[in-house]
Amino acid sequence: MKNYLSGEYFDLTKKLLLKMRMTFLSLMITASSLFASNVNSQDAKISLNLHDKSLFEVIDLIEKQTEYLFVYDKNDIDIDTKISVIANNLSVADVLSNILKRTDVIFAKVGTNIILLPKDNISVLQGSKVKGNVVDASTNEPIVGANIVIEGSTIGTITDINGRFSLDIPTTEAVIIASFIGYNTEKIIYTGQNSVEIRLIPDITKLEEIVVIGYGIAKRKDITGSISSVSSEKLKETPAISLNQAMQGKTAGVQVNLGDNAPGGGVSVSIRGVGSITQASDPIYVVDGVIMEGTLNHINVNDIESIDILKDASAAAIYGSRAANGVVLVTTKRGKEGTSNVSFLMRTSVQSVDNLPEMLTAQELANIRIEGNVNAQLDNLWRNNPSMTIGEYSTQFNKLKKEYMAQLPQTMFSETERNTLLAGESYNWLDEITQTGLVQDYTVAFSSGNEKSNYYISANYYNHKGLIIGSEHKRINLRINMEHQLKEWLKIGVNSNFTHGKTESIGESVVNGLGMNPMYPFFIDGVRPLSVPFYTSAGLNNPVLSQKIDNDFTSRRYSINTYLIVNFTKDLFLKSNIVADVKQ
Repeated sequence: MKNYLSGEYFDLTKKLLLKMRMTFLSLMITASSLFASNVNSQDAKISLNLHDKSLFEVIDLIEKQTEYLFVYDKNDIDIDTKISVIANNLSVADVLSNILKRTDVIFAKVGTNIILLPKDNISVLQGSKVKGNVVDASTNEPIVGANIVIEGSTIGTITDINGRFSLDIPTTEAVIIASFIGYNTEKIIYTGQNSVEIRLIPDITKLEEIVVIGYGIAKRKDITGSISSVSSEKLKETPAISLNQAMQGKTAGVQVNLGDNAPGGGVSVSIRGVGSITQASDPIYVVDGVIMEGTLNHINVNDIESIDILKDASAAAIYGSRAANGVVLVTTKRGKEGTSNVSFLMRTSVQSVDNLPEMLTAQELANIRIEGNVNAQLDNLWRNNPSMTIGEYSTQFNKLKKEYMAQLPQTMFSETERNTLLAGESYNWLDEITQTGLVQDYTVAFSSGNEKSNYYISANYYNHKGLIIGSEHKRINLRINMEHQLKEWLKIGVNSNFTHGKTESIGESVVNGLGMNPMYPFFIDGVRPLSVPFYTSAGLNNPVLSQKIDNDFTSRRYSINTYLIVNFTKDLFLKSNIVADVKQ
């Protein structure tokens, strides 16, 4: 896809837009010190073998082979310039350098964008440079590795070992943002000064935050590895139907792919990219200290107290090579000392299909079919009578079309199609297989605790009716977490979860509904759906018929974790688990 500016405006407006364009392009060009937004696309290799092709055609081929998007002003760049190039597995930068070296065009890469500019405009893209340093507001010590960025852009850098930085700023006025882990973010207004000093105030609350790690719990300030946390309060902000969806958009470096988004459908998770091309890239899931195999769709999100994600190599020290794709640590809720709670949570939402194409009616399709046949017949007449005027052709066209519409010839229409047209009926197959989706989620929970014991019991009912009629997922979930202090040195407990689920799906996709003939009825006799109500060569299956076919899947999962904790000293204890995880 090419983005360009039309250039069709009044002179005054044109000058204004020219300044705006130069400012925008200068912001983009000075991004040479930025973070790469997509490493894979920036390293893309391409192969071309073109002779006497326009610059426009070359750009189009590069965009098809890579994720790059070209941006240029068509008034400044001659996209019709003829170019010949032979390139075999070369980088995009090398190919463009070779192509453009004999032209008056230069280019700059910014993330996945490539900007084309005339050489005589390069002098416009000159910004100012500001130097500065970042220090701790309480100790005046330099902060190494602080992030410095221009607000509203991706122009940025980091501080060196002395807390200093140098930054190119394309405008005379800007807002500089400085941030670092464990400190409050600071904003400085830049108005053209040569140097700035930024003092960051420590954020004590973040450093004291308790997080779960593989060996137990620790304060965030004592952790050197990369960990992201999602609390139960954050989980309440965006309702989710599964653990994987609960992580979506809440943690940096975690990518959640919902697949086809069908009720009960699978969800894949990757942490900091894909670790292997040939092997699975899913992380390890650890629930209440126990590694769980497979997906965790059986866990009720409302039962989760917190989610902690280990994202770097330090996780391998605990879980070995299996942790190469990351580790997701899940802690479920339990009773709290001195409190007794009863809660009921109800969530209901609806889903609708947007931007569906407007389907042809039976009459519209018949009209198109007849016009095509009439045009085919009149083509020979036109060739044999080159002196025929447009008016004469139009008269013959309308005459034949009217005759065919009245007769509905069997050479054009089947008996079923003729009956539908004569009855003035039409069938919208897409409407017949889609519906408004409905999600219902109900959870009731009881919890209590004292200095000796605590318990948490919850029951959940979940029902998701999909956008396609016949697709549905139902789930019943029961969780019981109990813990008791038998002796001062001995504690026992059990975490159990029981799930029963049923998924109903259909074998055909909505694409079949898009291609079905509106002249064929949904049911052959008002009751039985047609088996193939379309031309057999189309290769389409009846989506209404597929909804009548049972395609159900029932699953059950019983997970019980019984544990015993023996305390030898304040900081030394032994924990033994007996785990049963049965899937049916």
